[in-house]
Amino acid sequence: MRRLVAVVAIVCFGGCASTATIARTDGPDNETEIESSDAGGLNVRARNGRIYRIPRESISAIDHPGNVEILVGSILIGMTVLIVYSISKNANSSDKDVLLPVETVLWGAPGVALTTSGLVKYVPSVRAASAFESIEVAPAAWIPPPPALPLPLLSPSAAPPTVSPPVPAPSTAPPPEEPGPAVVPDAS
Repeated sequence: MRRLVAVVAIVCFGGCASTATIARTDGPDNETEIESSDAGGLNVRARNGRIYRIPRESISAIDHPGNVEILVGSILIGMTVLIVYSISKNANSSDKDVLLPVETVLWGAPGVALTTSGLVKYVPSVRAASAFESIEVAPAAWIPPPPALPLPLLSPSAAPPTVSPPVPAPSTAPPPEEPGPAVVPDAS
């Protein structure tokens, strides 16, 4: 039974994808390898081998590959530690000599294999996206719209109100001087 659990764990999680899932705001999610990044977006490698850019405003989340393998492998390693501890405290010396190596291999080897496989996929993906993910982008400040001005209720038969033109403000400057007659020298 234990062998079956170990084989199922390796088969199920050993074949996890090595691509990151990039959740997009403007289209379907992308399953791709992250090559590099900067504050403005991610550079990803498509299936055809070409590198494409996904801008920051199009990305809502990134799920790096290998994180599930790391989790399951860590759980198996933790179970191995608990089983080995239980055997060492409760079994007699002849059973310990047989059970400790068997249980360690049955539970510990798949745990180490899954954790290592997950880290080999996870770490390069996180490093490639680190420049993108390390930048804190402040959310745009929401500015509420101005309040709507109430419109006067008019009956259909009411005439629109008349508006008088504005009265000009009185001027405090003295009026300009009027030019006098032109004086031309030596003119007779």
